[in-house]
Amino acid sequence: MRFLLSSLLFLILAVTQRLVAQTPFSVRWSFEGSLSGASSVPEVTPGNPSFVGVNVPSPLAIPPPAGPSGLGINLQHWSTSPTCNNTNEFAEFTINASDKVTLQQFSFFFSKSSSGPTQLSVRSSVDGFNAVVFQQAVTDGYQQAVIPLSGASYTEVTGPITFRISACLPASTGGVLRLDEVAFTGVVAAVLPVRLTYIRAKSTDNAIDLNWETAWEQNTDYFAVERSMDGEVFHKIGTVAAAGTTDQRQTYSFRDSAPALSINYYRLQQVDKDGRTELSKMVAAQIANDVPSLEIMQNPVEGPIIRLRLRNLPAESLTLTTMTGLPVSIETYSEANDVVRLTVKQPLRAGLYVLQAKKGLMQLGRKVMVR
Repeated sequence: MRFLLSSLLFLILAVTQRLVAQTPFSVRWSFEGSLSGASSVPEVTPGNPSFVGVNVPSPLAIPPPAGPSGLGINLQHWSTSPTCNNTNEFAEFTINASDKVTLQQFSFFFSKSSSGPTQLSVRSSVDGFNAVVFQQAVTDGYQQAVIPLSGASYTEVTGPITFRISACLPASTGGVLRLDEVAFTGVVAAVLPVRLTYIRAKSTDNAIDLNWETAWEQNTDYFAVERSMDGEVFHKIGTVAAAGTTDQRQTYSFRDSAPALSINYYRLQQVDKDGRTELSKMVAAQIANDVPSLEIMQNPVEGPIIRLRLRNLPAESLTLTTMTGLPVSIETYSEANDVVRLTVKQPLRAGLYVLQAKKGLMQLGRKVMVR
């Protein structure tokens, strides 16, 4: 009975649990002629900054202050009170998260005019703007405030989060606090649409078979199969339709009928119906050295030269024909590393041709696209 209950619990967890991917994001206000912010991800949106007790000249700065990156903004009319207890004057910056996000940092550049505020402080909405999370003396040259964010209040949160930048002790109300490149950074904890339990690659004759399984899927569209010769640069070689939304295990397969003679690296790009993508881990396979193989190195081809790799098949057996079976006159020259250079001795029209090689009863063919 205990084993049965444990098995049922494992099944329930496997069905209901969803893997989470952490996508880095940044939200930034650069003040290049606008107060609008910009976000690197759709799940986190910037609000327009608000200014309480102080004002931003219209247009944004008269004259525009030079920031560390382009323009910044001037904030004027700070209280000349001899204390720094005033929390009614501030610039406020807000982000709104539609998915769970973990905030990692709030940062900005700041400076002042000769009569501007000499002290600056920052508060956060997570505690009702009570605690000061950053405090610094303000100078005439730009400094950067970098405020690390950690703890439960900033971990996997949704909705709005606001930071207020306050200043005090100016020499006059006309003194200016300058801000530039205000930014939030963190990660979005997005639910993955697929849980991939395995992906395998295995050579079969002169092909490589890929097999994979998913434990569940949510809103999936298709899998793009990608191949690489070096494990770094990948190209799509086919697609397989996905199940959509299901809590049942699904198995898939794909055959690469024209693998390279060297090691072939594969991965899956899972694409859901909202356009989100996730990459699988990489797997590798190589066809056996004693298996005959024929690989066109560049296809489509242009001009009279076709380069190919030929393994365990004689180069003199190569033939090139049209799709209707008419022979095309060719010459072959064997190079190093199983490479064969094939020269077409007559002009070819653009279109498809068939390249074949034989050895005993073994015959391999590949279609060649001529441009």
